[in-house]
Amino acid sequence: MINMMKKSLLLLMSVLLTLPMLAGTRSAMAGDSKSAGDTLSYCGDQPLTNTLGNHHIIDWGVMFPADQVAGRSYLSEVMLYVEHTGEYTLNVWQGGTAAPDTQVCTQTVTFAPGQTGWQRILLFDPVALDSTQNLWVTFSAPQLLYPAAACIYSGDSNSDWISLDEGTTWGHLSDYNYSNSWMIRCITSQTLPPPVVRINGYDQAPVGDSLPLTATATTGTTVTWTLQGMTPSSETGTSVAGLWNTPGTYNVIATATAANGVARDTLTVHVVDYTQGDTVSYCLDRPVVGSVGYNEIGINWGIMLPSAYLANRDILNNVLLYVMEGGTYTMRIYQGGTQTPGQLVYTHTYTFDSTQTGWFGCTPDSLLHINTAQNLWVIFYHPDIVYPAMGCNYMGDPNSDWLSADGTNWDHLNNVAPTLPYSWLIQCVTSHEVLYTVNVLSGNTSMGTVSGGGTFPYGASVSIEAQPYDGYRFVRWDDGNTDNPRTVTVTGNATYVAQFVSLDGIDAPAIEPLILYPNPASEWVNISVAEQGEVSILDVTGRTVLTQAIRQSSAQAITLDVSTLPDGLYFVKMGTRHSSLIIHH
Repeated sequence: MINMMKKSLLLLMSVLLTLPMLAGTRSAMAGDSKSAGDTLSYCGDQPLTNTLGNHHIIDWGVMFPADQVAGRSYLSEVMLYVEHTGEYTLNVWQGGTAAPDTQVCTQTVTFAPGQTGWQRILLFDPVALDSTQNLWVTFSAPQLLYPAAACIYSGDSNSDWISLDEGTTWGHLSDYNYSNSWMIRCITSQTLPPPVVRINGYDQAPVGDSLPLTATATTGTTVTWTLQGMTPSSETGTSVAGLWNTPGTYNVIATATAANGVARDTLTVHVVDYTQGDTVSYCLDRPVVGSVGYNEIGINWGIMLPSAYLANRDILNNVLLYVMEGGTYTMRIYQGGTQTPGQLVYTHTYTFDSTQTGWFGCTPDSLLHINTAQNLWVIFYHPDIVYPAMGCNYMGDPNSDWLSADGTNWDHLNNVAPTLPYSWLIQCVTSHEVLYTVNVLSGNTSMGTVSGGGTFPYGASVSIEAQPYDGYRFVRWDDGNTDNPRTVTVTGNATYVAQFVSLDGIDAPAIEPLILYPNPASEWVNISVAEQGEVSILDVTGRTVLTQAIRQSSAQAITLDVSTLPDGLYFVKMGTRHSSLIIHH
């Protein structure tokens, strides 16, 4: 396993590779192998001799002359020999002798780990063949270093077309001293083939979140859905979005119906309940099965969590990394991007000693907010440890095994080393951000107004201001602070009441607020008073909800029972003095 990873990553790191390095011996294959029943091919049953590629993007393919197309009505599928799994783009052309002419079909297909050897590509829209024009079938796979599988040369120069400038200029492998034919087969039919349908979507979903699924199908077909365990349980159309409310494994079936047949595709979806501990991960509780690395250059490895996984997860509290060897690891957090990380929003290094193995937390040193509308990337890097990246059995999601040698160009571990079907052992612990309410009130609405309240996250700085009307002036807030405007730091729900007085005299004495404690109160509240009178508690509508007479002067606080009052904001008033009170049981 380790030797295979060394070999695969050695190919990934190289920038010096050229096509002639894999040159073979040129020999002709006896007989005409282009036609076999409904199959057009130059490779026949010849075995794989090598896979070819370059640090350039290559396009490769075959051309069948018009006389080989004669008598064939439709191109219904193409077979490609796959040695390195990943994404391939198929293009079908008609016309042209030294280069393809008119593009009549393009289709992208992804081969997952395990899908190697001859693989079928059913065309969503079959190509009606024109017996007067040459037929070209070409491929590209820019994410793969060695994408093109070849057999021994068939002896036909139309079996080895290649382009090194993204399909503009075409030549032959023989121009680079290769003796190979591409392993491509074209399957034709005399009648219109049945429709084709494919489901596009993730095969892992969080409980309670809407997961969009789409179906690509032959033009003109009607697509219906059977949605096991989902709400709704059935749907019609090329797209659907629904909820799974119960963890489990479910089948989603898309059926495409046309006059000439029916096609179905099934996607198995693993529905995971992330609410326990608010942990989002591809590895869940699966044990480590292998370590991955390279013995000369440090690697970057990590996961991408789609925005659909992040609903109600506003804060990244902690990242758990499975550590096998001590050392200093660099963690980078990015937001946005689908094939490569987007904007870097956080970076930090964490050091583990030789005794620290297993799951360890990499906690950000500041509150890290998540933009739930963007994908979230969590990446690790270690420059020295030979095998720093720990993996579990592959979870089926391509966003679970991102890998990069330079931190710029990204690929999947399953593309680089198909024999290592792993998902990275990385877990993200998130939480839903709590917003606190800041109430700003006027102590006397006939004297002035206030501004600046609202809901804010913990630690936010909020500006509040009292604006007295003509003939009045601001004195203080009910907690004694006299700043106006005033900046407050949010640490919880809070209420600030502005006190105003008349401008009968510029030096009019300030009105002292009542001293209340505890505040907020749940069962009782103490009120410091030194005179006789009546204490009243009013709700926010001004209605008196509780009164108590003070019969004698006392330097001691009196106690009011507020256990029967509902939670909320109240005002405590005695004579001209008043303060606000929050009751929370």
